[in-house]
Amino acid sequence: MTISDRKAFTLVEILVAAGVSAVFLGMVISLFMGFSKSFSAGEGSAVLMQECALFTARLRNDLNNSVMPKDGNYMTIDENQIKFNVYDSQDGVVKPIIYSAVLQTNGYYNMTRRIANGKAHTIVKGKIASFSWKLNEESISTGATPVKRLGLEINLKMGSSDLKNKSFDFKTTFYPVRANKMR
Repeated sequence: MTISDRKAFTLVEILVAAGVSAVFLGMVISLFMGFSKSFSAGEGSAVLMQECALFTARLRNDLNNSVMPKDGNYMTIDENQIKFNVYDSQDGVVKPIIYSAVLQTNGYYNMTRRIANGKAHTIVKGKIASFSWKLNEESISTGATPVKRLGLEINLKMGSSDLKNKSFDFKTTFYPVRANKMR
């Protein structure tokens, strides 16, 4: 029998083809799994950044609408809570707003916001690893008389128990416009 008379593959040729196909499929599956993991990690980081941005935007808006109460005590801050007053244009009255950090069983915090005696709404759910906030007053030299202004300093470490090693630190200071104009 000559080579040109063959009409089928030999067992060795079939095994070599199967081996090459298995190696190729293994590489494709490995690449797909790596891409899937990196996409999930990137998506998780994006969710953390988005929640941080939404929380800080809401807090900034509330602080810019805050008003100085008649007793002069602008803001009450403790370890897990900030309380200040805002003018509610719908009702035409001043109402307290309370931001609270609530520790969860997994060691992360929820951040809630409550207006007056209403229901607390969760702004960030279980994605704050640690935080601190403090009210500071600073003097700015503008010539003969220094100008004093209030600032709320926020330090957040955003993370999540389901996103191992994916976290970031966020630090900013908010200067409430109306509170500083009244000083």
